[in-house]
Amino acid sequence: MAAQRIEVPNLVLNDGRKMPAIALGTYLGFDKVLQEFICNKGIVTSKDKELKKAVEYAIDVGYRHVDTAAVYATEAEVGEAIRAKVSNGTITREDIFVTTKLWNTHHERAKVIEAARESLKNLGLDYIDLYLMHWPIGLNYYVMLNDDDTDRYSYKTALSSRFCHKTHTVALHKKHSVASLGSTLHHGRAVVWPVWLQYEGGPGRSWDWKGIIHYELLPQGKTINSDLYCQNLMRFKQEAEKKRPEAINRKGVVFHHDNARPNTSLTTQQIFREWDDNTESPVDYLETWRGMEDVQRLGLARSVGLSNFNRSQLARVLDEAEVKPAALQIEVHPNLVQRELVEVAQNRGLLVMGYSPLGFLASRMGAEHVVPDSNDPILNEIAKKYGKTTYQVVLRWQVDRRIVPIPKSTNEGRLLQNIDIFDFELTEDEVAKIGTSYERRRIVLPSFWQDHPHYPFEKIDKPIPNPFVKNV
Repeated sequence: MAAQRIEVPNLVLNDGRKMPAIALGTYLGFDKVLQEFICNKGIVTSKDKELKKAVEYAIDVGYRHVDTAAVYATEAEVGEAIRAKVSNGTITREDIFVTTKLWNTHHERAKVIEAARESLKNLGLDYIDLYLMHWPIGLNYYVMLNDDDTDRYSYKTALSSRFCHKTHTVALHKKHSVASLGSTLHHGRAVVWPVWLQYEGGPGRSWDWKGIIHYELLPQGKTINSDLYCQNLMRFKQEAEKKRPEAINRKGVVFHHDNARPNTSLTTQQIFREWDDNTESPVDYLETWRGMEDVQRLGLARSVGLSNFNRSQLARVLDEAEVKPAALQIEVHPNLVQRELVEVAQNRGLLVMGYSPLGFLASRMGAEHVVPDSNDPILNEIAKKYGKTTYQVVLRWQVDRRIVPIPKSTNEGRLLQNIDIFDFELTEDEVAKIGTSYERRRIVLPSFWQDHPHYPFEKIDKPIPNPFVKNV
């Protein structure tokens, strides 16, 4: 039996393009255990194509807007699902609206373009419909991808004291770097160990630097000593600086790909892809916005916008921008109404998108009980009146405020329920009541960034540890 399909209306952006009035969120969550794995910094990833299947089903039932981001690690499966549905004739590329986001480590103007191209590569698409600056906060990153696919990686991060400490072991995944504190890797992951630097004619012979470190695979459960590991890297650094100083620039060492020993050697791209730093960067978000404007002018994205900006930051961009942001994505739900920010953005022509739209109605691991929940009497009374669920009432509350909600789910029943909100409207009194009945509370509060000069939110007394920086 074919899935029920819901017709979703469109809203018009300030550049004339149309955005569907609800989006499917694809952030799969955060797992503290995964913080040990630097390659994904705790971000939960899709298993067995679960997300691809969810996006395909979402398209079948009427979703025409998908929201992702570089840091979510979901762009590839989102793109795979979209391409599959285009290929089988369910939709055309023009039917689907794709939003993705620039991560904080690519805030330098030139890096914005590189990041957009990387997202397009991940998505397997020719253009992004809406490209958002994820945060006004810039972080350091030591990777620069050139147009000729030569990769430059800095030994500065790889040799930092955070990784080279005699009391810790360091292990590397075959494709991503991971740090393990005094322990070994599990779950069947391969471990690689630097064996020798490639010289002309092989190891131990006259030096002619090729920029390649060879690695051998070690069995599961093998612990490697970080002192020896770092000695090898330090030797590489010193030899490269001495023998080939032209290969060194402020970004690091130029490395080239090597396919000479498949399965027993790895290119530095495979090894160092994720050695980012994530310490505070002084880059002003206005410089980043110039890069966003470049992305739009180059046709990499049809529209560009902002995410997680406060009122003063939004006003500053609007006053200085040559290309006006088309949208602002922020956290919005009954516990975080954001009335003033929403009004400012809408009055200045931006469409507002709301993430975490169900607020504390959705399960929040480790969170204390906060009202409203699904049994809330106000929401239940309204839901009963319209023959809907409390979840649908909260999503409709956003739509009636001209906010594009971004609910996320991989459950087919919930996917259909979340989109089935366009056959009723709340009254003005109902909208006002939902917006004034509950305690103010954020879900997303990255207080570990609160000393950054561009932190957009209120500060708290006890900030949480930074999951993006490895403190070892």
